[in-house]
Amino acid sequence: MIPRFRDLPLNSKLNLALLLSSGVAVTLLFMLMLMNTVYNLRQEVVSQISILTEVTATNSAAALVFNDPKSAADTLAALRVKPEIMAAEIYNSSNQRFASYRSPKVPTDFKIEEVNRDYFWDPILSVSHFIVVDKELIGHVRVLADLSSQLAIVANQVLALGIATVISLAVTLLIANRFRTLIVTPIMQVANTAKAIAHDQDFSRRVSGAGSDEVGQLIDAFNHMVGQIEDRELRLKDELQHRQLTEQKLEKLAHYDTLTGLPNRHLFQQTLALTLERARNLGNQVALFFVDLDNFKVVNDSLGHATGDMLLKIMSRRLTKCVRGSDIVSRLGGDEFTVIIDQARGTEHLGEIADKLATAVAQTVELKDIELQTTASIGIALFPNDATDAENLVRNADTPCISPNRGDDRISSSFRPR
Repeated sequence: MIPRFRDLPLNSKLNLALLLSSGVAVTLLFMLMLMNTVYNLRQEVVSQISILTEVTATNSAAALVFNDPKSAADTLAALRVKPEIMAAEIYNSSNQRFASYRSPKVPTDFKIEEVNRDYFWDPILSVSHFIVVDKELIGHVRVLADLSSQLAIVANQVLALGIATVISLAVTLLIANRFRTLIVTPIMQVANTAKAIAHDQDFSRRVSGAGSDEVGQLIDAFNHMVGQIEDRELRLKDELQHRQLTEQKLEKLAHYDTLTGLPNRHLFQQTLALTLERARNLGNQVALFFVDLDNFKVVNDSLGHATGDMLLKIMSRRLTKCVRGSDIVSRLGGDEFTVIIDQARGTEHLGEIADKLATAVAQTVELKDIELQTTASIGIALFPNDATDAENLVRNADTPCISPNRGDDRISSSFRPR
């Protein structure tokens, strides 16, 4: 299927437009030149034949007056000096043929009286002239001329001109192709750059080249537009990063303790609920430790809140080091911490963890040249032995002297380092 003009590449459009415009122009030029050449040729031949016809009419007047056909025929025979004359005849006033002449090249059965054409492209030219004596019409002369040889020469000239024109068109196309490349190449660069930008989302790309013509203005406008888009994208990216940082900060404020960086009460509740749900599906045990620093209010009141904050940060780091990376240490608020132990392995294991937590808390803390010695009350609750839901598990862990298996072997809610 032949593609529509608007679907063709720009190179093909320019080639087709150049060929069509050049073809139409050359065709019109050929037609005008051919018509002008043929017209001038006919006019020249008509002028020459008219003069001969007029002379022949004058010379044959006496023959008509004296009714001498032989003399009239001799007068017509003088026309043989013009090879283009095919035939000539003299008619009397009654329009009867009085004398005639035939060129040797004309067939004997050729009838001049049947030739009555006078078209622009007709190779046979007919010229007549009246014979008048003392203002009395006594007859007329008719001469036929063959323009075939002249038209053949014209045709050869037109053919040579056509060949020269085709060669000129080919050279013109080669030269135009160079100029077309200067026009099309920058436009294709703009198109390819636009495709690359759309594919890679890289707005730092630019089209090289500049100029004061329309193509140069197009490149400048395109680069300026891409620059504006790039600036907007950078602003949007900065705004997005700022928004993401803000959301991260809000997320951290919503889920993490600002002082210690540990999960806060809200995130602790979410994590505990998810951990219990997973343990319920897998049939695992989950232990919850509730760590409450002893006499923390005394430290705050006697040494100040700044010292108390430093103590909380130290304790949060110590508690985190006592458990695995998969276990979760949280600060519920004040001096209360929790530890979620996923996949707990029984009472003995929980006792070891409680010992480690109590020992870590009891280590001496040096703050501003002051040595502090603190202890912690630790409560333990085990899922699903002590509770099957988060709320009751927290309540049981926050209650002193509760055994994880609710048996007679009770783990003290207050531990001291050994």
